[in-house]
Amino acid sequence: MRKVVIAAMVIAVVAIVIVAALEYNQYVYYSRGGSYGNMGTITIQGNGTATIIPAGKTITITSNDMGARAGPVITSSSPIYHYVSYQLDVFGYYILTGSWHSTVSSFVEVYFNGAISMEPPTPYETQGSLKQTLETGTYYIVIGGWVGDSITMTRSIEARSYHPYVVGSFSLPSGIVITGPKTYSLYLNQSASLNGSFTVGGAFWFSVSGPYNSFSFGSYNTSAEPTTYSFNPFARNSPSIGPGLVNVTFLEGTFYINQTLEFIYFVNN
Repeated sequence: MRKVVIAAMVIAVVAIVIVAALEYNQYVYYSRGGSYGNMGTITIQGNGTATIIPAGKTITITSNDMGARAGPVITSSSPIYHYVSYQLDVFGYYILTGSWHSTVSSFVEVYFNGAISMEPPTPYETQGSLKQTLETGTYYIVIGGWVGDSITMTRSIEARSYHPYVVGSFSLPSGIVITGPKTYSLYLNQSASLNGSFTVGGAFWFSVSGPYNSFSFGSYNTSAEPTTYSFNPFARNSPSIGPGLVNVTFLEGTFYINQTLEFIYFVNN
């Protein structure tokens, strides 16, 4: 009888180990490599939140994964960094969030139309977070590191639907004319990006300055033909301004507002 009990205990322990292994393997993935290390395509549409990579998921980089263009190489055929990627086909507006940590210096980047649309916090760190506004288009989440490195999601990488909205009280409606110099000071309680357009000719100068980002442009050509300048928060490399005190300055020139100038909620970490 004692032998039967021992045998039953051994079987139970083995069963527990097998179940635990199955549960664990749901969250640990040894990347399969292949063309661009593609882990699959995810379509995101509608309202709500879509989980792309769940919290606790671990990806272990192998030598079969693609050599990372972003990483240093010893030779063209022997890259130090390798990576895998998730393709996101996005329909609508979303906020992408999440965080990760790794055993060795790694990177997690987001590509849009073949170009980096969001830099990692600093290249090749052991941890980082994602926060970025997405619009309709195809994106790639690229995850890479040293061969053997394990990259774990500490917070799910997910896309939450949202509707673009105006931040702050700044608004210059279409149809008005502004002659510089003139400065508008405003406070943004969230990060945002300028939206709208104006037409200006001849010599002019325009700038937007905030605590985390600034940009300016203009022309000293007094005979320049009128040109329309448009601001789209979702255009590639559109600067995210704020939160904090922001100055919008029409330093020189006469500006005809075509589309209302205002700040739209937008993040690009």
